[in-house]
Amino acid sequence: MTFKNRGSMKPLIRALLFACVFLSSCRRSGMSDEELASYLGAKGLYLSGDYAGALRLLGCEGSSAKRGHSALLLEAKCRFMQGEPEEARRILADLAARMPGYVEALIWLVRSNLALGRMDDAERELEKALEFNGEDPRLL
Repeated sequence: MTFKNRGSMKPLIRALLFACVFLSSCRRSGMSDEELASYLGAKGLYLSGDYAGALRLLGCEGSSAKRGHSALLLEAKCRFMQGEPEEARRILADLAARMPGYVEALIWLVRSNLALGRMDDAERELEKALEFNGEDPRLL
């Protein structure tokens, strides 16, 4: 099989590579097949704007101690988008303390602090994020 325009395959190849990297990172975090399916379903609901549905699928009514960092970050993002920045801030502060240098959690922690009017806290967390990844355009 030959392709006349191989450039049209680049987006597909990139998407497949991203999916492989993402799924392998989930595997390393110890997610079972059921947890991975729930997480991916919740991520889809989050992306479609169904934050309550995503939280239900993640099973956020219980303890967060057993959930991995990806699920905790998704829970915090859903809480933030539902207008619960204080709850999001609590989850994100714990996540950032457990995983120093987790820039994605720090970015959402900055957003939560800004939403709560905690400018000094937002500035401190932004400085931490810049230490770990000063070239991330989301931090500028």
